[in-house]
Amino acid sequence: SNSKVCVTVGPLFIHQLQVIFLDLLTVYKVYSQKISEAVATQGALATRHDIVRKMRTVKKEVLKLLSVFIEKSGEPDSPPAQVAQGFLPPVLDPILLDYKTGVPQARDAEVLGLFTVVIDKLKGEVLEEVPRILDSTFMVTLEMITQNFEDHPEHRVKFFSLLGAVNKHCFSALFKLPADHQRYVVDSIVWSMKHTGRDISELGLAILLELLQNVQKAPDIQQGFYGSFLLPLISDVLAVLTDRLHKSGFRQHAELLALMFGLVARNEVTVRSAPDGAHAGMGGGGMGAGGMGAGGMGAGSMSAGMNAGMGMHMGGMPGGMQPGGMQPGMMQPGMMQPGMMQPGMMQPGMMAMSGYPGAPGSPPCQQPGPAPPAGHVAGVSGQSLPSGISGAHPPLPLRRGRWTAIPTRTLWTNGRTGIMMNRSNR
Repeated sequence: SNSKVCVTVGPLFIHQLQVIFLDLLTVYKVYSQKISEAVATQGALATRHDIVRKMRTVKKEVLKLLSVFIEKSGEPDSPPAQVAQGFLPPVLDPILLDYKTGVPQARDAEVLGLFTVVIDKLKGEVLEEVPRILDSTFMVTLEMITQNFEDHPEHRVKFFSLLGAVNKHCFSALFKLPADHQRYVVDSIVWSMKHTGRDISELGLAILLELLQNVQKAPDIQQGFYGSFLLPLISDVLAVLTDRLHKSGFRQHAELLALMFGLVARNEVTVRSAPDGAHAGMGGGGMGAGGMGAGGMGAGSMSAGMNAGMGMHMGGMPGGMQPGGMQPGMMQPGMMQPGMMQPGMMQPGMMAMSGYPGAPGSPPCQQPGPAPPAGHVAGVSGQSLPSGISGAHPPLPLRRGRWTAIPTRTLWTNGRTGIMMNRSNR
């Protein structure tokens, strides 16, 4: 009911929240402790018990109320600065600690949703708190969602929504993280781009595009970022573009490639890009820089092995098809290889579909007609077959009355149904 009142009155709800705020945090802490004790004594199965589910429901209601209040806050009663300084610090400790130390089955996706709203609404007012938020939520969530593409669907969407909010409103906070965490951030964006779920993959593409645009506006980190990530990112975008699983994102793929190639064409990249395999990735259950790790997908998934086998290198294509030329043994345009079927010619002994028995407008299946006279061999439309090919082929067995062998005599096509039949059965 408090959430509905907050939606209705908006910023004025701050007066009611001041009365119940400490009680909300106390309830959240107590229930978090009770759930942790149940899991410690009974294992992860304790999260399925009815009493634990009810306690988690209460916790989710607390998170929902805080999210609604922050989203509806504003001038003059609850300005962003007041909310960031007065309400946010007491919230961080109990919620972040519970999320970081809890078992995966007991982590609430609403925590990620709360901090997404915090960053979207308060923007630069929470810039100093973003590294702390990411430290408590990023790695533990990444370990949960990179085991496969199906588990924890709510966490997946809200995790990448949180990354998108940080990238949009608190971009500089990403580079206050340790160097290995910065790489994990880029790896996770690449992993989302390769996700089989369309909503996740398109969200990852949007985050990556905005990330590159933000890097362009930050000259102090530009070259370091390009030297570490530009070449692997080009490889990853090309891999997703050509894997036939992400056709819906073709426009975003083209935008990303145009942006990255444009950086090189305009000489905005002044450092040498490291090869794909030069970046260490996450270990078991995560993302390897050289390919797919155990249970995860790599940020540099097009590694040296692919470069050697498929010939995809900047500035040339060694090991693959050369620009402007055909490799030996490849079929030339307009040339038919020996033994290939020529257009308009039916090979002897081939089978054609006849109508289904009893189907409206379809002739019944017929047994093969009598063999042609000795020495008479004809192809489609009366064209003679090459010498040395005999027309005397035994009829093939019928298959459930749906297929019939076509003896070697002139064929015609039923113009209405497109069914190929024997001339003798017309």
